[in-house]
Amino acid sequence: MIFSLMINGCQPKSEVDENIIKISVSPASADIILIKDVFPDYRALNIEMPDSVFFGNIEQIKSDNKRVYLLDPFQTKTLTILDKEGKFINQLKRVGKGPGEYSSPYAFAVDEVADELIIYDRGKLEFLTYKLPSLEFVKSKKVNALLMNFELLDKDHFLVTRDDSKNKSLLYGLEIWSREYEVKKDQISDMRNAVIELSYHSTIGQSDNNILYAHPFTGVISTVNPSGLKQEFDLDFEEWEVPEDLYEMDEATRFEEALTRNKYVLWTRFPLKFNNKLTFWYMYGSDIDTYHLLVYDLNSSKYQSYSEILFEDSSFKVPMPLGTDNDQYVSLVWPENIDTENIPENMRTIFQNSLNSELPILLYLK
Repeated sequence: MIFSLMINGCQPKSEVDENIIKISVSPASADIILIKDVFPDYRALNIEMPDSVFFGNIEQIKSDNKRVYLLDPFQTKTLTILDKEGKFINQLKRVGKGPGEYSSPYAFAVDEVADELIIYDRGKLEFLTYKLPSLEFVKSKKVNALLMNFELLDKDHFLVTRDDSKNKSLLYGLEIWSREYEVKKDQISDMRNAVIELSYHSTIGQSDNNILYAHPFTGVISTVNPSGLKQEFDLDFEEWEVPEDLYEMDEATRFEEALTRNKYVLWTRFPLKFNNKLTFWYMYGSDIDTYHLLVYDLNSSKYQSYSEILFEDSSFKVPMPLGTDNDQYVSLVWPENIDTENIPENMRTIFQNSLNSELPILLYLK
């Protein structure tokens, strides 16, 4: 997961706002809550797909106003398109070396205006564009850069997380690129290799029409625009923050081992700011199952952190989101994780359909 750690980082170039909101968080005081009490408008839908289409292991979910896009970058190397009700539309599966084909579909973005899908192939260092929803190949563009993630900022700009790990002496971090894939602003963030390589798609969220970036370790959440970063929130996790001296390690294995020794707060994920509330997820410790959700009220400056979110009449935990859809989170409940003795009574039919079809449940959290 982490390739190498460097002790020298880029100088910070984000804009510091005097009005940045500081939030002190104690993960040890988190509560257990029912899904309806924190996401009253949640929806669970069965996914409907042809038997001939293999779903794979989904790592990323993104959406636009019409569709939901699910990427499996490693197992099947496919991108599956569903409508908002979970019904199958199409699937991109073009592994190869020819035009319109890819070897490692590592990240993607959706251009709603042009109705196009843009895939970044980390293996071939290439962007490939396809028409939606037909997935007809449109064009490709070679780039000499290894990326972790990219996202559309507006019609003219991308936000890019660039690591270039083939050359360990270079540290790039967040950059602003033009739609012609040219660097317009570089080194807009203070990021070392570990941080760059952990800035997955989950570090990106939304605030109305703006993109939010959550630093994986420091707890700083910033608004991103073509000019760079503007810090909005500074999360203080007190004694649970990752110690600064851990960044000085030059071996990835030592770094990962050090993180597992204590319950640090890691990977602030999917920040959303809507209706005078900031919400985000974070890991408390090194285990993916130890996620927390934090809800911060911008009016009262009060927050509540939740260590477990349970379905009603069950001890079944709501899974960590895999993406966002405007002001809501999107996740999947996999059939192999369903305990037949622990199915929520109000969702028995949906859970049973998932077991029968061997397809996950599409879960909207709002």
